[in-house]
Amino acid sequence: MAIYGTDTIPLNFVLKVYETKLLAEEGDEKNALYVFSNGIYEAVNETIANGSQNVSGYATTASSGALLKHNVSATDQARFGSRLIGKKIQNWSVADATTTSGKKESTVIAVSSDGTELTCDSSDISWSPGNKYIFDSPSNFFTFQKYFYRFESTDAVTGFIVDWDDGEDNSPEKANRQTIKLDSPGYYAVASHTYTTHGLHFPMIRTINTDGFYSKWYTAFDAQASGLKSIETQTLPQTQNSFSIVSLDKPSLPRIPSLAPANSPPIAVLKTDRSVVYSGIDNLPFEESALGAIPLVYCYVERSTGGTPLSDYDGRIQVTWEDKTGQIRKSLVGAESRVAEIGSGHMIGTVDSVTLNVKRILSAKLLNLTEATTTTEKQSMLAADERVILFGVVNDTTPAPATDPVITILSLGNPLQYLDRPGFYAILDGSQSQTRCSNVDIDSYIFDTGRLEGVTATTGAVGSYYGAGLPEQISDILGVPLGVPNSFSQSDSSFKVSYTFAPSSSITSSSSGNVIDKTTMRFFNDERLVRLQVIDSSATSRTDASRLFDSTYDSDADTAEEVIAGETAIDVDDLSKFNIGDVISFEAAVADTNEQMYISDVGDGSGAGTLTVSRQYNGTDAAGTTATNADLYILSDNGKMGDSFTHSFVEHWNRNGYADFVVRPDSFKSRGLLMYATDSNPGSPGGVMNWTTKEGDYTKNTRIMTSPGVSQGEPGLIFGGAAHSGGLGTSNGTQLVGENASGIEAPRASNYLLMCKTKKFNKIHLRMKNNWSMSAGTNELTSELWTTKHLAQLYLWYTARESPTSSTYRWKALPFRDGTACRTYDAADTENNSLRTSGSITFDMPSDWVNVKSSDLTWSSTAAPILETDDGSDLDPDSEWIDNMYGLMLGVAINATDTPSTSEWRCVSVQSYNNAHSQAITIVDPHHKSLNDIAIAQSISWSRAGKYVDISNRMGSTEIRKIGAEGGSITFGGVELSGNYDTQKKLLNIYQREGTPVYLDVQRAVDKGEYIRFYGVLTNMSEDYPAGMQTPKFGLTMSVSHVCEYNRNDNTVGLSNWIGKGIMSLGGEIIDATDFAP
Repeated sequence: MAIYGTDTIPLNFVLKVYETKLLAEEGDEKNALYVFSNGIYEAVNETIANGSQNVSGYATTASSGALLKHNVSATDQARFGSRLIGKKIQNWSVADATTTSGKKESTVIAVSSDGTELTCDSSDISWSPGNKYIFDSPSNFFTFQKYFYRFESTDAVTGFIVDWDDGEDNSPEKANRQTIKLDSPGYYAVASHTYTTHGLHFPMIRTINTDGFYSKWYTAFDAQASGLKSIETQTLPQTQNSFSIVSLDKPSLPRIPSLAPANSPPIAVLKTDRSVVYSGIDNLPFEESALGAIPLVYCYVERSTGGTPLSDYDGRIQVTWEDKTGQIRKSLVGAESRVAEIGSGHMIGTVDSVTLNVKRILSAKLLNLTEATTTTEKQSMLAADERVILFGVVNDTTPAPATDPVITILSLGNPLQYLDRPGFYAILDGSQSQTRCSNVDIDSYIFDTGRLEGVTATTGAVGSYYGAGLPEQISDILGVPLGVPNSFSQSDSSFKVSYTFAPSSSITSSSSGNVIDKTTMRFFNDERLVRLQVIDSSATSRTDASRLFDSTYDSDADTAEEVIAGETAIDVDDLSKFNIGDVISFEAAVADTNEQMYISDVGDGSGAGTLTVSRQYNGTDAAGTTATNADLYILSDNGKMGDSFTHSFVEHWNRNGYADFVVRPDSFKSRGLLMYATDSNPGSPGGVMNWTTKEGDYTKNTRIMTSPGVSQGEPGLIFGGAAHSGGLGTSNGTQLVGENASGIEAPRASNYLLMCKTKKFNKIHLRMKNNWSMSAGTNELTSELWTTKHLAQLYLWYTARESPTSSTYRWKALPFRDGTACRTYDAADTENNSLRTSGSITFDMPSDWVNVKSSDLTWSSTAAPILETDDGSDLDPDSEWIDNMYGLMLGVAINATDTPSTSEWRCVSVQSYNNAHSQAITIVDPHHKSLNDIAIAQSISWSRAGKYVDISNRMGSTEIRKIGAEGGSITFGGVELSGNYDTQKKLLNIYQREGTPVYLDVQRAVDKGEYIRFYGVLTNMSEDYPAGMQTPKFGLTMSVSHVCEYNRNDNTVGLSNWIGKGIMSLGGEIIDATDFAP
């Protein structure tokens, strides 16, 4: 059982620690950092640690602004110091009346001369004699923070020498010592010091008297147990001695404390080898049996019903895959465009009539590169820009391309996919992450890849993905809440990740609703925000209890079910009594034998519902089965937050959990606020706003889509999804609303996302999982679908002064770059095309951006741009935004003239990321647009070259050795004939302007049917407009990325018509290319 001492003022101590030099010079012991017997180090040595810096008191009257008084007793000599003036206090003895902003507070305005009483300002805080009150951040003791140390002597001295005990050892050569010389003989000295090592330190002090003689080294009585061998090898008594230069303190009258500064959190640094990756193979649906016990893969090509079906494409796809036993298999399969006709010949996972589990797809390759141009050819070949999509499906389940997860996509413009193909994956590297303390190491890494996991990859259902780390950690925890084993944590410092596009809406697919630009026939770019959090090893060098509970109070809520041992989902009759981060118990007494449970989720926070908890928190014993209607007690730590930081900081939107009533420096405090509002009457500016906080939703992600018409909104969404069944006058907290506008005109914003943080930020990632999906029997999911959808336009405002000299503030418009917009070349779709893909909102940091609170702004009376209050609810900026933060507001305008479709927009995550632990990765379609329908009137020319090395001997002979191949370019051109501008030259101009990857087939042997296919980008385009109204000409240069050769006349089923090994550079075969099945 750990020994917990009493926090006390360092009476009679010759070494005291202060936060400021002024306090140290004054020497008032009441203003020094507290001393206590810490909870892990089992000896009774007096220690200054972060866990001892809480301050509490008791009310003496029931009147507002009453005096508070310390419970002075024989064992508690602590009193109040003047440093507490201006500090906030809260009543922690009872469940004080709360608002959505937290417990009510009061502020200290005066301290009595003897330090036994203080006075608070008038407020609505509950006052009751005997109730205990806790102070917000009275002081702290951390590494990498400068503190001031006061050394005192009973005799006049000319100087002090201190060994800080943070060198290699205490020997003169390796110790970290400091000599403090006094201008004239005195009795004390003040020195500053910053500890950079973690653990327990035993400083040693000696003095220099007026005759120049040095005293012994004086140190804490238990210093010898931690090691003094470098300076004294003899065993010392805990009293004065006559044989050593070291003297230990007396246990009965300690004067020199040991020092245990808390660990400063590590710093995560994320690097990626690529910020742009091609869409590749995504095996996520196979992980954790997301597709059931026996998942299969089928190949599907989307074609319109009534058109030519792909009915004879058997054995034309080669797939290398790994089964559940780890065996690698190579299969030949076909593809179908008619869902009802998909059979075993189009599926992977069945070998010799035995159904196996597909564990991973390793590679996929089209064996026939011939581009179909006639109706007959289209029955057995792919047309230009068509795609073969490999979907995952559960065994014995009917294929459903609209909802099944996409594994990978093939096309004639990208006929080969394989794992670890350069450019198709990114390496996330955290090896440059670092700890602050020199004796602490990085223990593990947590990578957030931007995929949507939900509770698990199995279901994709909404769940806490960014777990609450409050109040022990500096921020949220990636993956799980505090106290739960983290399956995302790994010891390796790197992680390889790949993604794929998905023109479907699947609960087992992270991607969704990706749309093809019908002009370039390529998917629009998508974006993923990847983040890193690291965990250090400070828990092994910790000597200060991380959290100490000393009392409880009844929550006034009871269990609504029988709770069995180990159950983590507990039904209660009133969720409003709890907050994320609370620790609860079934017992009123605090003891190791009474189980503590950490709350990681409170549902919607109102009425009856389910608490999600971590059991056996703080190492307590497990409780047995608990009956229905059992009392639930909330434990109070009274601010005793000690040495608990092990996780690095990640961005969050928690308003007060990491800033209020936590014992830490201001540099380790952070706030965030995320709120969403819809206009109750979009057609009438200045109407009442329906506000809701997103403090719970931002911690979740989900792949689930729910049906329209719900009244509570889709769980886990920031905005979008199903609309309220009650119409525009009501909001479910996520829905989008709009108003009618003509043409490309954008109406005013009717939806608002309020984002506030304590530090400036200029990059915001919006993770969209839109519910757009292709339907069997229609064309592919192209941008044509947007002509029947609402148009969306984003606006941005920031908080600024009315003028440089003004003392009033307002919302000011801000120019920005919209990474969620997908501009098409459709005549009716040139504007208002935001929120179509995941992307980033970025802007240049405005110089006049100020941190304010809601009440500082003038929007209330002028609706500029909207009202901050929500009639009938206290969940609005007026009640939530009560601390100074940098405000940013995103407005979403919806043109609702067309058929309603707002439920198909779904934003599942919003996060800022201008930091070292986050990177945005852009996903690009590897498909190349076919140029084979472009009329070419000029000769096509190119040159091929390899890389060679010449090795000559003295006899004059030379060995010529090939070491690689060169790239290159091709040139060609044409003429602009009358009537074909839109389908020829205009498209080429678009391809060159946007850098669209393209391919061109050139027949090499007319009688043999051999072709070479060039893949690349049109880097140059010249245009010639002759005089005299002659036909304009144009010339093109294509930089070639790679080529392949094939024989159009060879269309044998089950055989490849590729010439050579496969993809190669223009200059020849790739040397030492690897394959899973060469």
